[in-house]
Amino acid sequence: MSGRAELPSKGPVPPRGRPVLAAILAAAIAGGLFPLALPFGIDFRFGSIAVFATIRLFGPRWGVLAGILSGAASSWVWGHPGPLAVGFAEALAVGLLVQRGVPLLAAAGAFWLAGGVPLVAVLYGWHLALGADATAFLALARGLNGLADAALAGLLVHAIPVDWCRRLRLPVAPSPVRHLLFDLMAASGLLPGLAAAAVALHVGRASIESELWERLDERAERIAAALESHAPPDSEGPPLSGDWFAKEAGTGPFRVIGPAGEEVASAGNGPFGTAGSEGEVREVSKGRYLLLPRPVHRPPPLRWQDASYVREIALPGFPGWRLQVAASAAAVRDRVHTVGRVCLMVVLVLVAGAFALAFKVSRALARPLAGLAALAREIPRSLDRPWHPEWPAARTREVRTLVGQFREMAETLRRTVSDLRRRSADLEQANRALREEAAHRERLERRVRQAEKIEALGRFAGGIAHDFNNVLAAILGHAELLRDTLPEGGEEARAAGEILVAARRGRRLVEQILAFSRAAPEDRRPTELRPLVEETVRFLRASLPATTAVEVVSDGEPAVVEADPTRLQQVLLNLAANAQDAIGSGGGRIEIGLRRVTLDGEAAGRLGVAPGRYELLTVSDDGGGIEAEVLDRIFDPFFTTKPAGRGTGLGLAVVHGIVSSYGGTLEAESRPGEGTTISVYLPLADREAGPEEVPPRSAARGRGRILVVDDEPMLARLTARMLERLGYEAVPVTSGPAALDRFRRDPAGFDAVVTDETMPDLPGDRLAAELRAIRPDLPVLLTTGFSRRLEGKTAAALGVSGILVKPFGKEQLGRSLAEALAHRTHPAGDTGPRAEIRRDRHPNA
Repeated sequence: MSGRAELPSKGPVPPRGRPVLAAILAAAIAGGLFPLALPFGIDFRFGSIAVFATIRLFGPRWGVLAGILSGAASSWVWGHPGPLAVGFAEALAVGLLVQRGVPLLAAAGAFWLAGGVPLVAVLYGWHLALGADATAFLALARGLNGLADAALAGLLVHAIPVDWCRRLRLPVAPSPVRHLLFDLMAASGLLPGLAAAAVALHVGRASIESELWERLDERAERIAAALESHAPPDSEGPPLSGDWFAKEAGTGPFRVIGPAGEEVASAGNGPFGTAGSEGEVREVSKGRYLLLPRPVHRPPPLRWQDASYVREIALPGFPGWRLQVAASAAAVRDRVHTVGRVCLMVVLVLVAGAFALAFKVSRALARPLAGLAALAREIPRSLDRPWHPEWPAARTREVRTLVGQFREMAETLRRTVSDLRRRSADLEQANRALREEAAHRERLERRVRQAEKIEALGRFAGGIAHDFNNVLAAILGHAELLRDTLPEGGEEARAAGEILVAARRGRRLVEQILAFSRAAPEDRRPTELRPLVEETVRFLRASLPATTAVEVVSDGEPAVVEADPTRLQQVLLNLAANAQDAIGSGGGRIEIGLRRVTLDGEAAGRLGVAPGRYELLTVSDDGGGIEAEVLDRIFDPFFTTKPAGRGTGLGLAVVHGIVSSYGGTLEAESRPGEGTTISVYLPLADREAGPEEVPPRSAARGRGRILVVDDEPMLARLTARMLERLGYEAVPVTSGPAALDRFRRDPAGFDAVVTDETMPDLPGDRLAAELRAIRPDLPVLLTTGFSRRLEGKTAAALGVSGILVKPFGKEQLGRSLAEALAHRTHPAGDTGPRAEIRRDRHPNA
């Protein structure tokens, strides 16, 4: 039969189960010591019941121990090792079969059919030298004894209440329902069959013994009559000799016992005894005895092999004298064995039929339940796919109801699980959206914090830029004037040159701060990105070490962005400089990529920009990479991992500020040991790039009368001196109202005005408006250290001819003034130049 019975594990017996195990082992020993002894060597042994119960309750190992104990006890009673061998073999074979899933009763039947009956036949027929009939009868009886024990043990185990097992911690494992049905049905056929066989055997034995007693009665009466007829007159005892005596002795053993109980005469060879003689004398009825040899340590079949029936009567006419007539029990035993063998064969056939019927019926009854169990195991695996099971058909109403309810439960479960999964999917989608929203919010918050930092730094930069640039303007201008008056090549000229270098470095630092904070003026226009990148790469290849390879990978599409070309160059130079620092002196590769991408809503939301078309500029290196905790801070202002003196921490922050001002964004990807990639997303412009504006290369020198206005007297004088060096006549004034008053007195006396923007009484742009209201064609050059009032405004929008950012040198001043004078015939706001606010980053160009 399919299926495996779950036996107890091989672990130790629980403490509460140990007394139960000890009691069962004791019962196994008692069953071996005290069998139910039946006539003619048949004894019913109950030890196997305990053995089988041990197998079911505690497992095969303890069952084998119980079989050894029970067999050893029986062997001690028999004085023969046969029961020990049979008990061990039975426990081992049945335990292994039960462990492999065979029902207990079927396992016992298989053992006795295949091995038990042949083993008993060998032990009885060969070792005990019994006859074939006796051996066959006893082997069948022993086999059916084992089957009965298995049936009783199975019923006992099944009858144990589950609460008792749980309370006593008995390791009773659940059995398959078909095993239970098989045991019950097979036992219901086996036990009544054995009972009927026992009754039939008892009736047959009684009939055979009754015939024997009748023959013994007849013979005893015949011998008694002969003794009485042959006795002399007045004789005190019967005649114990003569031909008739010898002739009667040939019909069977008998003997005469005198008044004192002594044997007076005997004839034939027969085992006679009394209650006090050797052997066991059983009184069947008055004057009828069964004489058995002494039973100590002797197998029952051998004891019955030498047994005798004895009939005792009183001799009439001889008071106190008795006659005993004996007959061997062998004839009765043989006839009883023949009857018993027939009965047991009938029982065996009935048991085989019962087993077959139990097997078929138990499978038929258990099949729906087994199918239901299989479907129950299949349900968890079928919840996520279409499922069309074949529900088992049941013949019984209860099982059919169970199948129907289970089917309804499964459908309800599938609907519930489907609904739960749908809701879980909705929740997962909502959670995913929440996570994405949280991540987007975190990115936005990070950008807001970055913007707040930039704004704070911008306010800080704007606060100091004007004054700092004024200081730098004074230093730079006076250093240029000083250098021009000193002999070339002298120590003083070199010192003046160093002052110029230091001042220009300070100017670049202020430019970086203003660029980072988006507070610096810029010349934003449609710019073709690829030529700019190629020009910058040519410069990079000349400035980077020969061990560093620079490669440009482009998709060839035109890329026009609205930006300041100088600032875009600054972005690329800063990123390349960081890549070179990551590569180091050992050499490596820098790859600059250009390709067009389109960001949808999700991608744009992740990056924190508007959806649309972008040009993706990537700068990759094969350096050592960046740790994750450092990668999150690389765009923070003043954050650097370089040694002191090797970096300001503004390079990537400036890049971030410039790119963000164009509506773009940056993304950094890096892994330690695998290099770094910085991705710059720049929104594509809606218009094409125009021709590059070439600033006029007018001679730095010129002529004319210039009104110089600056609230810093030192800067006013310095600007006037630089103009005088350039060939102009300069009139310095230190306030806006004073300049306006001076101009009103002589509007035609000035060719141009150079005015500072940030002045307390009258700012430069308002002064320019007042002056041009008097004289519309007046060239006005506006100078500024920094002013937020000018952010994003062009010179034309401010009503001036040009804007010059401090600090500036003499050559810058000369070129800007020359450009303003060249356009003096065009009134402001007409067709004059519309250059945006910008700073010349190469003052000596």
